[in-house]
Amino acid sequence: MKVDLHSHSTCSDGLLSPAELVERAVLRGVDMLALTDHDELAGLAPARVAAAQWGLRLIDGVEVSVQWEDTTLHIVGLDVDPDHAPLADGLAAIRAGREHRAQRMADSLAAAGIAGSLEGARRYAKNPELLSRSHFARYPKIRNCSVVRISRVTWWKQDMPAIPMRYSVIT
Repeated sequence: MKVDLHSHSTCSDGLLSPAELVERAVLRGVDMLALTDHDELAGLAPARVAAAQWGLRLIDGVEVSVQWEDTTLHIVGLDVDPDHAPLADGLAAIRAGREHRAQRMADSLAAAGIAGSLEGARRYAKNPELLSRSHFARYPKIRNCSVVRISRVTWWKQDMPAIPMRYSVIT
C-alpha cells in the first residue's frame, strides 16, 4: 500500500489544485492520501469529491504553523474535522499573521536590492491569505540569485548582505 500523509495543494503553497493533486496521486499508485495544506482546510471538500471519483482513500489533514520560542514549527494534523469551528477559527487567526510576515520578507529583500518581490510572489499564490516563502522563491528575480543551503536555512545572495530565509523545494 502506498501512502502519502503530507501533501499541499494550491490552497496553500502547492502547485496543483486539490482535484489535480488527487489525480496525480492515483496515477502514481498512491492508495491513501492526506491533504495537509498550510493553515487551511478549503481544499478538503474538493479533494474529497475527486478522491471519491478516483476511488482514493483521502484523509482530512492540515499543517499548522506554530511558534515555539524563536522557532516556527509545522505540525501535521491528520483525520481532522474540517467543520470544527475552533479549528477553523484558529487557522484563520494564523493566516491573518501571514500578510505581516510576507511584508517583512519583502522589506528584507528590497533592502538587499531585490525590488517588487511582494507583488512578484503574489502572482504565484492562488490563495492570497497564504503567501509563503515558496511563493517568494518562485519569483524569477529571487530564483536568479545564488542560493547556499545551510542546515535548513537558505541564504539568498546577490553581492550584498545575506538574508536568512527558509524554503521548500517543490518537485
